[in-house]
Amino acid sequence: QNDVTAATVPMTEQDYEECYLGFANKVLWPVCHYRLDLVKFEPAYLEGYKRVNKGFAAALAPLLRPDDLVWVHDYHLISLGAELRALGARHRLGFFLHIPFPPPELLQAIPAHNWLVETLFQFDVVGFQTTIDLGNFRRFVTEHVGGKVLDDGRITAFGRTVVARSFPIGIDVNDFAVAA
Repeated sequence: QNDVTAATVPMTEQDYEECYLGFANKVLWPVCHYRLDLVKFEPAYLEGYKRVNKGFAAALAPLLRPDDLVWVHDYHLISLGAELRALGARHRLGFFLHIPFPPPELLQAIPAHNWLVETLFQFDVVGFQTTIDLGNFRRFVTEHVGGKVLDDGRITAFGRTVVARSFPIGIDVNDFAVAA
């Protein structure tokens, strides 16, 4: 069924500055791309990130029907699943990260690194672009928060078990070249 509901959620200038320009693009993006030299962490950035994810959840929750599947995309909304769960959502939730997931040694440069990973465990499925990204996630969970990788590949930590896999995506290069 192709029944999709679209909704927009406005952001204030402060939200844009602290969440999008701040935490998402001055903390998460550089760390995930192995560029610690570009990281600029300000406590307000994290607060803005949390506030925006909470606001998105508050806007989305009333629109959800009992059988809805929610797919969340990318690093701007990592904590959206946790915010939906906090509002009582019991829906199937999936997350896909379109940028690299850094190795634990880099992830730890983010003061809220444990919190970020814990929020990912509120999703039912967590997808990564590559097996390297999946390996970095597994390594962090097993080495730093006492999680376990189960025989079937699922990962358990923070009292929850998630399906975490790599789902490589890309474009059809030939079709793109013809279109260009």
